Amino acid sequence: MALSGAGSAAADEEFEPPSEIQNTGLTPGCLVVTWRHSSSGVFKFTVQVDDRPPIPVDPERFDKEICSLEPGTTYHVEVCALFATENEDRACTQASLRTVDRGVGEMQPSGPLPIPTIDQPIPPSIKNFGVGWRGTYVYDYFIVNYRPEGGPVDHRKHDEDGSWGWQPFDWLTPGTKYYFSVRGCNSGIFGDPCSGWSPEASVVIEPLYGPDTCKDGFVWRDAVPGDHICVTPERRQKVADDFHTAKSRAAAQSPAAHLGDPRCIANRTLPGCSSMAAPSCLEGFVPRAVPGEDVLVCVTPQERDLIAQENANPKQNRVLQ
Repeated sequence: MALSGAGSAAADEEFEPPSEIQNTGLTPGCLVVTWRHSSSGVFKFTVQVDDRPPIPVDPERFDKEICSLEPGTTYHVEVCALFATENEDRACTQASLRTVDRGVGEMQPSGPLPIPTIDQPIPPSIKNFGVGWRGTYVYDYFIVNYRPEGGPVDHRKHDEDGSWGWQPFDWLTPGTKYYFSVRGCNSGIFGDPCSGWSPEASVVIEPLYGPDTCKDGFVWRDAVPGDHICVTPERRQKVADDFHTAKSRAAAQSPAAHLGDPRCIANRTLPGCSSMAAPSCLEGFVPRAVPGEDVLVCVTPQERDLIAQENANPKQNRVLQ
């Protein structure tokens, strides 16, 4: 039964309450309360049994073990999701849960053990990469299978108990597709009973990029060494062609102007430069303004404007903006 508690949401705004409240514990005198919840914005859960004080639970967890109860007894349990709003709005669900009787604490649930489910989508970033899962039953440990596409299956044992988990992987190959599945297991005297395997979930690990890496279909402009503005291959070829035709577009008032002598362009006070006319372009052409370029390259006004636009957005078309 879903309820609204103190600081409940306004009538025109609804907050999702926890659902599927269950006891998955097998210890007499204890409840392992589990629930499901998919809304964002929760900063904590609370679990209250009868008139006991509510117990806070981290928003990443969906289970809480509560002991010091009577075996074989039904308790009133309320699970609330508290949202990070001005009034700390909450949405609650109530359920009646019964602890197991004495002498049956080693019982397994009837039928096959519940299969956990992998959280999807799996984040593809290689940094802090891991696979998470959750279920409705508390296990002693989990086994996570993983395999690269076309490769062999390997596994990791996740030794933490609970109804959910997260297993980090720090040696996967960037740019490779991997498949993952998980099963839960309980420790036993005569073998460890386990659930079936979850359906496989897959993800392509993102390649590692440098800060200047271009998106697919783009290349460095390379007007000068270190020019890492990302443009199309056609644009890079145009920029290179303009460089190779620079001399034919420069006015020939002086050797320095004709040759685009970088010494004189950089410093007119050098010997042999002071009497030379400043380098200039033929009529209809203008100097392009590429940062770091120390020779005169004459282009059309339209090309100069396009160069300026590219210079103004140096991170455009990069993988990492």
